[in-house]
Amino acid sequence: MRVNLDSAALAKGTLVTPGWYPCKITGYKEEPAKTDRSTNGVVNFEILTGDFKGAGGMRLYNEKALGFAKTLLISLGAKMVDDGQGGKKLSAELSKEILIGKLVDVYFVRGASNKGNEFNEPKDFAPIGTNTGYKAA
Repeated sequence: MRVNLDSAALAKGTLVTPGWYPCKITGYKEEPAKTDRSTNGVVNFEILTGDFKGAGGMRLYNEKALGFAKTLLISLGAKMVDDGQGGKKLSAELSKEILIGKLVDVYFVRGASNKGNEFNEPKDFAPIGTNTGYKAA
């Protein structure tokens, strides 16, 4: 097998050192979960600068547990507001039109699949520049 990988392909296969990285959201899609056919939202991130520029990872959110998307949504500007009953609520949208192109600081750790394959796992999120000092142009 002959292989000819350009710099973009090489970056996508790079495992990053755990830490905070400025990222751009490069993709979003919805697909049925393999387990129960509920909807999964899959968000793709790409690192913008440094030794790992071009590398990235993806984060999956299931419609049954969208509370796990709270930190990402707040990092992108969604606001927690009073619900009028002594609690809080957050209203936002996960869609290609809203997410793709947005910038956010992402904390990556090393994940492993159920088959033992390592990958870059986005674990936490903050508004762009908060943890990385990145200044958007």
